[in-house]
Amino acid sequence: MHQSWRLLISLALLTPNLAQWANVEKICSGTDNSRTELRDPNWINQLIRQYENCTRVNGNLELTYIRDEHLNGTDPERFFSFLDHIRQAGVQRGQIVLMHNPYLCNWNTTVSYDELLGKPSESRVQLIDNFEECLGDIHTKCSTVCGKHCWGPIKGMCQIVYREICPEECPSQMCYQSKNETHCCDEECAGGCFGEGKSACIACAKLEQDSKCVDKCNGLTDYDWTLKMTVPHPDPRYTYDRYCVKQCPEETLIQGEYCVIHCAESYWHDPERNTRICEKCEHDICPKTCYLDEPIDSSNIGDLENCTLIEGFVEILRHPFEPHRKFFSDGRPPIDIEKLTVQMLKALSKVKIVTEYVNVQAADYSPESLNFLRSLRTIEGRKLPDQIALLVTSNHNLKQLGLRSLKKIKNGRVYIGNNPKLCYLDTINDYWKEIMQGNVTTDLKIISNQLPNVCENVGKICDETCDENYGCWGEGPTMCVKCADYEMDDKCSSFCPSEGYYVEGKKCQKCQSQCKTCNGPTTLNCTECLNIRMQQGNNWECLAKCPTTHYLHKNTCLPCSPACYNFGCTGPNAVAGKDGCNKCKYAKRFDHGKQLMCLHTTGKPKDVCRDNNLTRYYATASSNEMLVVEFECNECSEECLSCSGYGTSVNRHKCKCAHYLTKTTSGNEYCTMKCEMNSFMIRPKSLDTIGECERCHELCDPSMGCIGRTTANCTRCAKAGVLLENQLVCLEQCPINHPFIANDKICHTLDPEEQASKRRMYIIIISALCAAIFIVALVGITVKYIKYKKRYKEELEMNLPSIPEYEPMDPSMRPNMTRLCIITSENLEKTQQSLGQGAFGTVFLGYWWPKGKDDGEKLAVAIKVVNDGSSTAAHQEMLQEAGIMACMRHEHLLRLVGVCLSNGMQIVTPMRPLGSLKNYLKKHRQKLGARDLLLYCYQIASAMEYLYKNRLVHRDLAARNVLVKRTNHVEVTDFGLAKLLEKGKSEVVVGGKVAVKWLALESLEKQIYTHYTDVWAFGVTCWEVLTFGQTPFQSVPPDQIRKHLATGNRLEQPNNCTQEVYQTFLQCWLRNPESRPSFVILKEKFNQYCKAPHLYVLDRHYKQQFESVLLENQHELTDEMMYNNELPDQFKFSGITTTTTSTSVPPSPTTPCWVTFQQGDINMQQERRLGSTDSGRYQSDPVCDGRTELSMDEGNYLVPNNKLILYTPVVVRENGETELMESAEYYNDKLGTDYYNQLRSLSQETKEKAKSIKIATYQNDYYFAETETSL
Repeated sequence: MHQSWRLLISLALLTPNLAQWANVEKICSGTDNSRTELRDPNWINQLIRQYENCTRVNGNLELTYIRDEHLNGTDPERFFSFLDHIRQAGVQRGQIVLMHNPYLCNWNTTVSYDELLGKPSESRVQLIDNFEECLGDIHTKCSTVCGKHCWGPIKGMCQIVYREICPEECPSQMCYQSKNETHCCDEECAGGCFGEGKSACIACAKLEQDSKCVDKCNGLTDYDWTLKMTVPHPDPRYTYDRYCVKQCPEETLIQGEYCVIHCAESYWHDPERNTRICEKCEHDICPKTCYLDEPIDSSNIGDLENCTLIEGFVEILRHPFEPHRKFFSDGRPPIDIEKLTVQMLKALSKVKIVTEYVNVQAADYSPESLNFLRSLRTIEGRKLPDQIALLVTSNHNLKQLGLRSLKKIKNGRVYIGNNPKLCYLDTINDYWKEIMQGNVTTDLKIISNQLPNVCENVGKICDETCDENYGCWGEGPTMCVKCADYEMDDKCSSFCPSEGYYVEGKKCQKCQSQCKTCNGPTTLNCTECLNIRMQQGNNWECLAKCPTTHYLHKNTCLPCSPACYNFGCTGPNAVAGKDGCNKCKYAKRFDHGKQLMCLHTTGKPKDVCRDNNLTRYYATASSNEMLVVEFECNECSEECLSCSGYGTSVNRHKCKCAHYLTKTTSGNEYCTMKCEMNSFMIRPKSLDTIGECERCHELCDPSMGCIGRTTANCTRCAKAGVLLENQLVCLEQCPINHPFIANDKICHTLDPEEQASKRRMYIIIISALCAAIFIVALVGITVKYIKYKKRYKEELEMNLPSIPEYEPMDPSMRPNMTRLCIITSENLEKTQQSLGQGAFGTVFLGYWWPKGKDDGEKLAVAIKVVNDGSSTAAHQEMLQEAGIMACMRHEHLLRLVGVCLSNGMQIVTPMRPLGSLKNYLKKHRQKLGARDLLLYCYQIASAMEYLYKNRLVHRDLAARNVLVKRTNHVEVTDFGLAKLLEKGKSEVVVGGKVAVKWLALESLEKQIYTHYTDVWAFGVTCWEVLTFGQTPFQSVPPDQIRKHLATGNRLEQPNNCTQEVYQTFLQCWLRNPESRPSFVILKEKFNQYCKAPHLYVLDRHYKQQFESVLLENQHELTDEMMYNNELPDQFKFSGITTTTTSTSVPPSPTTPCWVTFQQGDINMQQERRLGSTDSGRYQSDPVCDGRTELSMDEGNYLVPNNKLILYTPVVVRENGETELMESAEYYNDKLGTDYYNQLRSLSQETKEKAKSIKIATYQNDYYFAETETSL
């Protein structure tokens, strides 16, 4: 039969004798799979095993999805013979629903629904689409034995009739026949009966106890009518399902008098205690418990997130992994369910207990491991299908169980089979004895899984840290059943750390989080604390912070005073505040109420003062609840020995006088320290008694007192008084014969005010005369003082001390805090290779180790050294040059690496292998385009603009003093003649040797140097650039330069230069300095020229192309320059270097400066460095005062007259010999070498040695980061 069907049995019958049935019954557990189709190939055999010989089913009897292929050709009648012992007699609750059963003919005609359900039955029966194949009476006849009601045509299918035969007056509507007579069944029966009484019922309507149907079980207690109290029942019974039992079954829980599967709301069962008792949850807050009575699918898996206890079962089947429809047994319409994924099963990762069973049959969708149940510890087996608590079968992808935490299966069997890839099971065969409560031999079945030798061949073996006697649940140290050495953090380990862990048996347990080392799990087991500690009895407890009852002192929590209660404290004292309590519950005020002393009491709050022996204090409500929560003990007035409130009243404040008692006529007595002014003494104070005073009469002045009780005893009157025989008598008002009252309240016959007015007039007249005399005298003294002060000031101004005038502060000015990097000789090596030399200085090739020679990384640098025998001024001026270089920070200014003070003054700068711009222009004039030339001019203008903004006059700007860093990057150098303008000045007057052909007219005539003279030199320098290094005024003798310029001559327009650019040059050469453009304007102009270079400079060699020399040619140019200058091979490019080294900058300027370098793919910083032009090389001489006529030397330099002696430039060789300096192009001569400090050629031997040396080269010349240390 292809149709699937389902039958629910709610009441099962066995035999007509209930007592006999009780001895032979077999009760089986039902299922709750609803319409779920299980893909287990042994499903039919499982049904047979589950229900064979069963007489009663607890739960649902579900027979679903049984098809022809499942029967294997067996006759269906014989196939379902395993259900013969179950007989349906009635349906007590619920409905009967028949759908789509075309052959179920007898249910249409011969089955009595009134017998099953009782009358009326129509509302509880639903028949939908049935009986289509029934043909008349052929399929609906009953056996003659059965009568007219039967389940089928044969005699064994008779329907039991017990309602139809009943008379209407029978209360139970169920009857039985005996000796042809009909008798009523007991009302406690269900499904009929076979005799009279409660013990003859076929089944019980409510409960069964001792083979009798009862309304309720005995329970555990009974009521004693004599004692009027409950006592233990002599025959106690628990209620379980429909039975009254003496002991609850092992798989159930106990809640009061009932055996339950699940605890009621607000109750829970603690599996760790193993008591099976449902306990009340603390504060009605129970641990998270999830209820699950259906297979897991995508609709309910989310509800299981973070669950530790599942009340129900975990069933993972095949169909939830596909989209499917979900049916409900309660009549709800089916819904469509999305497919379940293996990742969703991670929601079960915290489940520790399953109260019923675990069933995994996922077929092709099975996961590779059940490690999503890695926290599962216990399967209780309270309700089991086929008595199986753990069923893992038909999982085609399962490779390991992964149930690493499973410790106990309280009830039920274990079946693990038909999992073709499952390994590791053979390693835990002996461990099942510890897990299972029953007989492992009969209750454990592991078959048809992967063969152990195959598992071993593919490496599916236990981890080496596992105990080989117990095996493992899967791969890795986390899956060991037991560890060989230690169990640490849920995995096995071969060692246990000494810090943060302690050893307990074979477990390496974590110390409490506040312990550094420990010997147990709690904070009391710490042997060394991470933070603070607190003494608890004889032990120390480690804490993160002190509790409110303690305060911190040297990493130790010490107890606060008991008076602090739980408000916390900062010290051991009971005072409120520092070193005391943060807040008081009760407090005593002292120090005139300014301070609080916290108090402690065990009695009533109102008695806190008395409990602390404060007899002269009284309790009052807190005046400031921020400091005192409840009561304050305030001190009584000093007049009182004791009191009940603040005040001195004897009646109101219960003040017991300490010194004097003052009485009044109204009876209001109060205490005082002594008799007040408004009272008189009656009895003085003695050692035994207090003194006594009495208030004066009310007509007496309270502020003056009295000497007795009467009005004649007043010292002064309050209202009025008369003098009678020199005796003052106080009255209510003045008498008629004394109508005038004075301020002293005495009545007079004459008006005292009039008399007083006359006296005041006399006093005013006398005072005015005295004041006039005083004013005249004061005016005379003042005039004399002013004259004296004026003469003193004139005298003082004529004799002022020599004090410099303080200049107003310019807020834009800032002190120069630049630091000069000092390089030690240990990290600097100067070679004998001379790069150039001057009259008083030589530039050598050298190496610098930024991190020290031990690090091995070295840099090529240029080292400028003062020649031996140079003057002190030469050293000072070289130091000044280094200071200026260190201060100036610009991308087109040559940076200073540092200075070395060892063996004389040495300046260390980066190497520039491409040499000076003058030589570079001459050598590569065939390769340089219009953009390159204008770019050089723009970069020089940018550098000079920076010097202009920093108030520095260069004084020696020329193409020879511009170095080429890269083919598209130049740097201005040689600050030997540079001067910083003083504050408030715009020019500087300097004598000495200078280059003539680059000087402005004012410099030639008056030795004045300003930014405008640098603008003149800038124009000459740019002329050099556009003429590819030609010498300016080449045909004009140096001594005729000043006259030549004064007559209006200027450098001619270069052939490749447009009128716009040449006009810019002419503006730079205007006679009036103020008319020349500033470097800000020049920089902007050349910026515009660079945007369209072909419009301003004609490219002579590439008429159709206005692009610059490509940067890719830079390596070639550098190598070529090096070979031509006979530099060692170690400075030539062999490839692109990308190493980067970072170092730190020391804070002290006296220590070596370790800085940040970057090694890149541009030309090496080792360069053909032209000797730095030290101002000492020009041999400065004093200038004759007032003279403007200057003589010239043969080197085109302007030299001031010094009497009859002129400076002769010399070159000092390394051997100490001197010779006259040859005429060089440096001095604008037509012939000669390229530079004043000429480079020396290397010998062939030196070249060969240098080729074998390799040093690091760097693209970025910024040897210092922006935070570098410099002066």
